[in-house]
Amino acid sequence: MNFVAILIGLMVSAFTLNFNETDTNNWYIVNDGVMGGLSEGTIEYTKNTVLFSGELSLKNNGGFASFQGPRAEYDLSKYDKVTIRHRGYGGTFGLRFKTAEPYYMPYFKVEFEPTKEWSESTFAMSDIDQWRLLDKTGKKISNDELASIIRMGIIKSDKKEVPFELEVDYIKFE
Repeated sequence: MNFVAILIGLMVSAFTLNFNETDTNNWYIVNDGVMGGLSEGTIEYTKNTVLFSGELSLKNNGGFASFQGPRAEYDLSKYDKVTIRHRGYGGTFGLRFKTAEPYYMPYFKVEFEPTKEWSESTFAMSDIDQWRLLDKTGKKISNDELASIIRMGIIKSDKKEVPFELEVDYIKFE
């Protein structure tokens, strides 16, 4: 291996969000109640994970429950893939990335469906889809957009009015 390859390998190390009492414990709930909906979602921190649970409601134009991190500047353009370790039930969830704050602006999301046993879902960064409100636009995330992430989170918006639970151990970028 040559010096340049070693240097590039050192510059692109993994970045992991661990959910425990001292790391990422400042994530918070945003449910459709901000727009009049009636969905319920809560988070609870365990020693090493975050537990997201609740139930979607489609009443009053509702249909989503989510939790997200605080606003920050993330340059994810140097990573090729993202892995989320999770377990749960109740349908499909999305790992969401925002480049703008207003709710009506497009955002980016990959979807996964947990099982009751711990598992990992890994996605190529280039496969992250653009969404506007609750619909795919047909566009994928660009490298410039990956370099401009201001918020990350988990969303439940699959229009299934069933109880759900998702426990997340970590989100890792490599």
